Amino acid sequence: MPNTAAMPAPRAGAHVLEARNLVKDYKTKKNEDGSKTFRAVDGVSFNLARGQTLSIVGESGSGKSTVARMVMRLIEPTSGQVDIDGRDWLALKGSALRAARRKLQLVFQDPYSSINPRMKVHQIVSEPLRNFGLCPASQLKDRAAELLEKVGLPTAALERYPHQFSGGQRQRIVIARALASEPEIIICDEAVSALDVSIQAQILNLLRDIQAKTDVAFLFISHDLAVVQHISDEVLVMRKGQVVERGDVRSLFSAPKHEYTVKLLDSVPGQRVFS
Repeated sequence: MPNTAAMPAPRAGAHVLEARNLVKDYKTKKNEDGSKTFRAVDGVSFNLARGQTLSIVGESGSGKSTVARMVMRLIEPTSGQVDIDGRDWLALKGSALRAARRKLQLVFQDPYSSINPRMKVHQIVSEPLRNFGLCPASQLKDRAAELLEKVGLPTAALERYPHQFSGGQRQRIVIARALASEPEIIICDEAVSALDVSIQAQILNLLRDIQAKTDVAFLFISHDLAVVQHISDEVLVMRKGQVVERGDVRSLFSAPKHEYTVKLLDSVPGQRVFS
């Protein structure tokens, strides 16, 4: 049984995800100022409500993907706090952490490398069901078929291998796998950046449809402002490891307040007009 004795009970009405003052330092040989650490993320805070999409946007090196990896606990923060459902996510260890991971899933940037090429689709999609003990072995394939249907793929795909699919279809398989554990939060780290523009739109529409049906929350990491404008409820803008602006998507795109946000939007033709 997971050890939850030290975990506080969820707070009524709490956000599904709260991050407070996240910091990530990396050791370096020596910086120009004589210090031996590089601060990749510096005091980032945000919250995410159920059924909401919060996008984190910024240039390469802004720290946005580092934030996502800390929330996912692929790397540990130097300091700060992350609560999921009002509970201390960073305090979880061992079996308690493993059990809690079903609430938080990740869709990677590259659908070509994020799935095992030697596994059939039904094995890939049902992997979380096996890992978390959510489905009897005799029902795994049927459940995988249901998940494929949710992402717009036919049952015939179950017996095929990843190399037999296009990039957009592979990303649908990855999304189906993420949905298998019925997560409360899905982190999308540049989830459509490797796809053609027309396929990007299909995947974004799929994610919005899934959210409407399941109330899942998305933390969406992207450098593409057109993608962010299409998918987001709120946007958090990062520069050099810090948050410089946050606002609802309509206000931020139509009337940005920070000069860096203005420069980002002005660098992409048409992004200053909300549609």
